[in-house]
Amino acid sequence: MLNTIKESIMKALGEMIDEGFFEDLTEAPEPLLSQPRTKGFGDLSTNIAMKLGRSQRKNPGDIALVLSKKVGSTEIIERCEVAAPGFVNIFIRKSCWAGLLKDILDRGLEYGRLSIGK
Repeated sequence: MLNTIKESIMKALGEMIDEGFFEDLTEAPEPLLSQPRTKGFGDLSTNIAMKLGRSQRKNPGDIALVLSKKVGSTEIIERCEVAAPGFVNIFIRKSCWAGLLKDILDRGLEYGRLSIGK
């Protein structure tokens, strides 16, 4: 789920680059997603607009607004909201959480086990 959300953000940033929104940017940096500290600010949040605001000398709020509109809603994302000074808060559809919980229950103790490094 996280990778799909990151891909949606990367796609939106790529569109912004292609449209000339950023003057000096040719490739979008990978966004970091985190859980907001305050309940009600979404399921995930990214500060990519603030990072780009510094490097591109643009208002982070303006970047976040355009980015949130471009990401919009998807199969996983219900909606995106902008919070000062430039956070993009992401709300995940409840149906996705239900699917994830079902997967956890179906896999039982095997859920989360990886063979990476073996």
